[in-house]
Amino acid sequence: MPLNPVLEEQLNTALSPAPVAATTRRDAVLPKVRNKVHAVTGMRRAGKTTFLRQLLAEERKRIAPERALYLSFDDDRLADIKADQLSALQEELYRRFPQLRRRETVHWFFDEIQLVPGWERFVRRVLDTEQVEIVVSGSSARMLSREVHSALRGRGLETVIRPFDFREFLRHRGEEPGAEARRWTAAERSHVEKRFAEFLAEGGFPEAQGLAPRLRVELLQGYVDTVLFRDVVERYGISQVNALRWVVRHCLRNPAGSMSVHRLFQDLKAQGHAAGDGGVQRVGTTRCGSRLRQDGRGFRGRFLRGIPRRQARAAAGLRRSEHAAGARA
Repeated sequence: MPLNPVLEEQLNTALSPAPVAATTRRDAVLPKVRNKVHAVTGMRRAGKTTFLRQLLAEERKRIAPERALYLSFDDDRLADIKADQLSALQEELYRRFPQLRRRETVHWFFDEIQLVPGWERFVRRVLDTEQVEIVVSGSSARMLSREVHSALRGRGLETVIRPFDFREFLRHRGEEPGAEARRWTAAERSHVEKRFAEFLAEGGFPEAQGLAPRLRVELLQGYVDTVLFRDVVERYGISQVNALRWVVRHCLRNPAGSMSVHRLFQDLKAQGHAAGDGGVQRVGTTRCGSRLRQDGRGFRGRFLRGIPRRQARAAAGLRRSEHAAGARA
């Protein structure tokens, strides 16, 4: 089967030496387990593609470029690509470098792989028949932990990329402390506290770093709308969009706060919305937010059991953007 011209173009690009862009090192690491597919997942715009390129750069420090290749399927020209083109891609590489086949490990980094129907079967087959290491990533809710494990039949290991944590936030600014906290001077501690207040307001999304407040708010609101409509409404066919939007914004404005789902939906009902708990559960699949449960161990946990246990967790920065949206509404 001939290789799709766009994939051939991407293969040529992947084989060509390219300058490595300066990016902020992430603390996430892939587990050292052989014969597994590493699935890099996380909320949209959290930095998964950058993380894959960082992994690629690390591999190319020690092996030849033809043994570490990055390809992205987020290309409109590949909209109708079939899984057999993945096989054609692999065969084209081995035709060009036959000495690699079953002698040297080839590291494939596939970005937005979920756009290729049937990619799981290809990955399972090549893991069994070729000497390869495969890392895949995707932004869609289809790249959930449980769905990856199900599709790969236990051959997948998930690594979640989230927005910058506070240490990465400081590293991005070139201000990561070199000493332990107990060794900081008073001035250094005050500076870190100042940065922490900024972190809580700005959040850790890489693209939002250093933006003016108004522009940052618009960017983060765009993230939430994209997640809401592409990963929840379109995928699950939810019709009560206004109700779902209200619930999402309520959760983002009250991160880590106790939330009674019954009371929440009573409020929705009073406003004329009809909705079920399934919408909230599906928002959790996007990693925009998730539920926390109180620790029920010990006396205090038993005392608190009568309090609603469902709580919302949201990425830093999204809360401020949703408060700004409410202020303008």
